[in-house]
Amino acid sequence: MLLGPNTNASTELLRQKCIICCGEDRELLLSAFADVGLIVGSSAFKFRCYEFWHIHDALLILTGIGTGCLEPLLWEIFSGDVIKQIILVGTAGRMEGSRSSVGQAYLVSQAWIAGTGLDNEGLSQPLFPHWSDLGPFESTTSVSTDFFYGFSPKLKDGSYPLSYGGLRRYYDQHVAIKTDLVEMEVGQFYAFCRLYPMAPPEFIAVKAVSNTIGLDDDQVGNSRSALTSTLKITRALLNL
Repeated sequence: MLLGPNTNASTELLRQKCIICCGEDRELLLSAFADVGLIVGSSAFKFRCYEFWHIHDALLILTGIGTGCLEPLLWEIFSGDVIKQIILVGTAGRMEGSRSSVGQAYLVSQAWIAGTGLDNEGLSQPLFPHWSDLGPFESTTSVSTDFFYGFSPKLKDGSYPLSYGGLRRYYDQHVAIKTDLVEMEVGQFYAFCRLYPMAPPEFIAVKAVSNTIGLDDDQVGNSRSALTSTLKITRALLNL
């Protein structure tokens, strides 16, 4: 059975354990898996911006950035009623005043949305994961946005075109409450996992800092080590 027209994937691809990565470089991601002793072979399926692999008894899915890639993917893979545990992995930026460290991975214990397709849906925030055994891993807070360049100090100096409305208010709010990370999917991921009736019972995000916000050029050089640190935690959580 096909899951839907966006992934064009079949139910047979699904596994009870699932890892999703949004917006990361394919080769860096696969290299990070090798760094933690998980060799990813040829992809099992690929369509549009979605690529699937099987790693032991888990499913890995790589897709693009933000709400527009995540929403159809989750609806379709959850409709198969197979997935029991799902983890979102990837890199994040370090917010102003953050206590987080570049290169370190964290469980995201609280997430907000700010400048996304879900902003006006009346969701109670922060949004939370649901995972039965979190182990000894350190947690953090994060804000999710669809504006990579916009949700940044550029709002404060007026160098971004949308510096005088809601996006600026969101940014100032999260600087004021000292939210640690900024990224582009965790809040939406938690929202859909709570809202969709066929969502799996356990879901969480593991994010690692690749750069301090505003220092965008640091991201690429730190991405592989940051992804590797997320996968060490993910492997433990999923018992891979």
